[in-house]
Parts: sequence; structure tokens; C-alpha cells
Amino acid sequence: MSLRRPQQLSARYPLSEALESVAETAGKLASHLEPEIAAYQIGLTYTYILTAAYRSTNGIYYTPPILTQHLIHLATKTGVDWSSCRVLDPAFGGGAFLAPIGSFAQIAFGIHLMKPAW
Repeated sequence: MSLRRPQQLSARYPLSEALESVAETAGKLASHLEPEIAAYQIGLTYTYILTAAYRSTNGIYYTPPILTQHLIHLATKTGVDWSSCRVLDPAFGGGAFLAPIGSFAQIAFGIHLMKPAW
């Protein structure tokens, strides 16, 4: 099994050449980060584009990875079995909790991370 290629932007929502260049550069830089950190940085970049009023009205907030790691550590310390527990992330904006918990579950099941086929 291999990972699918990233989706291409729809012609329905074209980006200006300058914005496309920024998005391309940000994606390349993010590819060198751990997935949780990359997702957080992309989320932060997105929120900086929005006005404070819009973020407040829509409850847009991205959980810092250090807080996520601390909460997951506390859950692990209390005896959570990552191979059988159920996890609910009520916001699931950038997957701040579900992505690292998925990593814990992979380790618990002895699953190795897949490499993209491209």
C-alpha cells in the first residue's frame, strides 16, 4: 500500500501566481518538519490571514504541539492503552491530537510508517 499523491488545486479556485509561489514554498519548507509541527505551522499561517473578529466568531484556534504532547503524556501516564482506546477530538481543525495519537497507535500495533510512492 502506498500514499496517494497530493490533490491539485481546482481550476475553480485559481491562485494568483504570487500566492501560488508562496504556497509552493511553504509546502516545501513544511515537508522538512515533523508532521504535527508542519500542520501547526500551516494552521498558524492560515489564521494570520484571517481577521481577529473572524477567528473569534468561528472559534478558529490551533493547539500548540507542546501542549498536545503534554496532554498525551499525561494520558499515557494514567494508563491509556493506545492500541485499544477511543479518542474524540471535538474540534479536529488541524488534527493536533489525532495525528500524534495515530503515531502512538502505530507504535502500539508495531506498524511502520509508509513512505510516499512518488
